[in-house]
Amino acid sequence: MKETVLLAYSGGLDTSCILLWLLEKGYEVVCLIADVGQEEDFEAARKKALKIGAKEVVVANVKKDFVVNYIFPAVGMGLLYERRYLLGTSLARPCISAALSRGVYETPGVKILFEAHLDLELVCLDREVFRLKSYLSDRMADFVYNGFWFSPEGIFARHCLEQSQENVSGTVTMEIFKGVARPIARRAVKGLYNEELVSMNVHGGYTPASAGGFIEINSIRLKEFSNTFGTFK
Repeated sequence: MKETVLLAYSGGLDTSCILLWLLEKGYEVVCLIADVGQEEDFEAARKKALKIGAKEVVVANVKKDFVVNYIFPAVGMGLLYERRYLLGTSLARPCISAALSRGVYETPGVKILFEAHLDLELVCLDREVFRLKSYLSDRMADFVYNGFWFSPEGIFARHCLEQSQENVSGTVTMEIFKGVARPIARRAVKGLYNEELVSMNVHGGYTPASAGGFIEINSIRLKEFSNTFGTFK
């Protein structure tokens, strides 16, 4: 009795060659085509797989799962590969456990969401949390690009990044013009921005004497450096 292999199939050259190779190795092959919203002729891909010799072809509509469980979390985590790419194709793979879909490199809708969300984070996240999140976002983008969404390190990073989003909530007004989306207004449900605290016209609890301790503490390492290595050049 032949063993059955489930092949993530796109209808392209690579997966068609893999399908033929598996058949030549003596396997029965069931092809799975993931519909994550790409504009493709799924019927043509189905017929092509059957013509090559696939036992069955399943076209799975996973658009909702893709958006809810991968796109939205990716926006919240701030995932940009090499700080440029929104990982549309890479995110499609874990959606159906290593399934393959055609590459998607232009994602205008997600780009707008990404910029709006980032703007909201700036008024909702503590400064040090934001910096740490930026580091974890870069690492998580690498994990996703390399297929490690479900790896131990990927799961750990996702949990940390998701926790950072507990207080990120509000609305952002975006201006979209000639291919550029930029935030022009925002309102957070719970924001850290305090107009009185940053105002130059409102006297807060700060006094000039408060600067003394700050300067003294921070100058210790500078003095030690100078004593050891000489004055700064």
